[in-house]
Amino acid sequence: MSCEFNKSGNVIICDLDGTLLNENNEISTFSLGILEQVARNNIVIYASGRKLERIVSKFPNQKILGNYVITQHGARSLDVKNNLKILDEHKLNREKFIEIYNLVRENGFDDEIVPDQNYDINWTVNNAPEYFYLMNIGKNYMYHRQITQLMQKVEGIEFFEMFDSNSDKIWGCVLADGVSKGNAISNLIKIENFGNRNIICFGDSINDVSMFEVANIRVAVKNAIKELKDLSDFITDDNNSDGVAKWLKSNIL
Repeated sequence: MSCEFNKSGNVIICDLDGTLLNENNEISTFSLGILEQVARNNIVIYASGRKLERIVSKFPNQKILGNYVITQHGARSLDVKNNLKILDEHKLNREKFIEIYNLVRENGFDDEIVPDQNYDINWTVNNAPEYFYLMNIGKNYMYHRQITQLMQKVEGIEFFEMFDSNSDKIWGCVLADGVSKGNAISNLIKIENFGNRNIICFGDSINDVSMFEVANIRVAVKNAIKELKDLSDFITDDNNSDGVAKWLKSNIL
């Protein structure tokens, strides 16, 4: 695909793990420099499965080089320039969490549940988490099939399996109904009135598919899954070779 890009005024959305972060879970000095330049004249959004504090920790002096951050696979959107004000939020309700937790325990998977904070279960059942994980280390097909079948019995949630790009972990992610990175971006576009701008999106994994469906310019890193590459307009270098920054330097700066 060959086209001219605006040098300013774009909405640039970037995933972190496996996309902007390298295998050491760091943003390189080169990438940070490019992001700083891009953020001067464009709207930059980071969309991650991580919690806010784990996103902030990846930037020098814990200062995010951008305008907005979407956390927990789309459960929460925050305004970086306005003291991290929450603009959009969708939590699991307490009753739904208890329903799923009991289902998991009844089927022998209670040791695999990991809430979105390090709470103990007594705290969590009284305070709805934004999401939680069912975790397994390894790639046991039958195990994951059983988890998926369990989650299909539960109405009013979003569930998907997330492969960790830097280990052999597979996470079954449970979210409130309608939560996704794509829906979070769509809501943010409406809230902040970004509808007439180019929406440029970078990603690598299954939870980035919904973002690609919202964007009009889709860029997959070289290490991305096939499903995402099939949706992409461009494929850039991999996450260990500053693929995002190289594309931005060539096409936006």
